[in-house]
Amino acid sequence: MQWGRISVFDLDRTLVTGNSSFAFCQYLIARGVLPKKSIACAILCYLRYTYFGMSLSELHNKIFNQLLRGKSLSLLETHVCVSRKQWDG
Repeated sequence: MQWGRISVFDLDRTLVTGNSSFAFCQYLIARGVLPKKSIACAILCYLRYTYFGMSLSELHNKIFNQLLRGKSLSLLETHVCVSRKQWDG
């Protein structure tokens, strides 16, 4: 049996202290994968989720549609693997 790869984001903070999705967004901006203005969108969406009742599903859809749509899966997978290694130390 051949196993595939999996990328995990700890959205409810049970595994990682802090927001892993936001940290990944910061990582992509630092590497030039996303434009710097993306941080404003990420912060706004996070605030809407945290303080104004945006559902987790809405948050994910908004981030995907505004920041990740059009990016190749292979590009994002490459950065997920590298970002994960930084978290692992």
